[in-house]
Amino acid sequence: MLVVVQLVSFLMMRLI
Repeated sequence: MLVVVQLVSFLMMRLI
């Protein structure tokens, strides 16, 4: 679960 959240956060940061 934590890994997924970290991945999503990383992707979001990259997009922004």
